[in-house]
Formats: sequence, C-alpha cells, structure tokens
Amino acid sequence: MTDRREFLKSLVALGCMAPLGMADDPHGTPVAQPGGQVRVVVPIPDVPWRRRIYCQFDQREHWDLLRALRTCAEETDCDIVFGEKDSPDLYAIGGFVLVLDRSQVGDEVWRDYVEMYQDDTDITPCFIIDRRTDLALPNWRFTYRLDMADPGSVPTIAEAIRQMKMEMNRRLPEYFA
Repeated sequence: MTDRREFLKSLVALGCMAPLGMADDPHGTPVAQPGGQVRVVVPIPDVPWRRRIYCQFDQREHWDLLRALRTCAEETDCDIVFGEKDSPDLYAIGGFVLVLDRSQVGDEVWRDYVEMYQDDTDITPCFIIDRRTDLALPNWRFTYRLDMADPGSVPTIAEAIRQMKMEMNRRLPEYFA
C-alpha cells in the first residue's frame, strides 16, 4: 500500500508530465501518428485509486462488513484504506468507491465534501451505512444509503463493489492495467 504522500506525489507528477509528453519513455511502444510521425507511448504508472476501496466506519461495530470487503478486495486485487475521523483523508486518499459512516468521517468534513461536490456529475460511488438524519444526503447519482440492520446490506455492498471493479477493469484503457 502506498502512503498518502507517495500517492499525491505520483498524481502531481503524472498530471504535470503527461500533458507535456514528458511521461514518454524511449523504452515504450512506438505508435504511428497521423502525418507519418511516430510517438513513443509508455503505459501510465499505476493509478492507485482504481484499486482502492476507501472506508470510514467502526470496524468493530461492522466486523461483518469488513470481512466481506476484505474478501471482495482479495478477489478483485484491491486495497482497503481507512481514513481517520475529522481529517482530510476523504479528499486526499479517496478510492473508486466509498463506504462511509458519516459519524466516522466527521460532521464538518462531510458537509465540506458534499458542498465541494454538489454540482459534480462524476462523483465517486458512495455507500452510506449510518442512520443519521441530521446530515444531508447528497443528491449524487451513485449514492446509496443502506440499513446495516438488514442482513442483505453487507452482501449487497460487496457484490456491487465487485461488479463495479470488474466493469471498471473492462472499460479502462489497457495502459491503466
């Protein structure tokens, strides 16, 4: 697992270098361009978020969910990362899917997160597993609130994540593999 600093460094480096063509490497694959030009294309370095299940919930309270997520992570070659309460981990670490108890995220962090992404149409899928009514639920397309007292909630979350990961792998270009 990469730590937050390494993740941010790789993201910044990739974001700065790739548009300038500096991510190209002479050991990459030559690709013919229109006009007869040849450009060397190197696979983009691993993108950590595509294998990260980001969680913030009480692991003792939801041990059954944690066990199911661990199995799902093993089956899909993913990592599970837990954020700390009242920290910017939700922003800084993230993942391709979020499993959150907003009490563990922190009220202010949650409000800021929802406000920051209120107009975003490409938001990360989010499973909310708390019963809180005092915090707004975002109106994002892929936000689901589940009642963890329902025995079907844990398998629903694990299976949805498994399917998301398989679909993401199928649809992402090969250079993300």
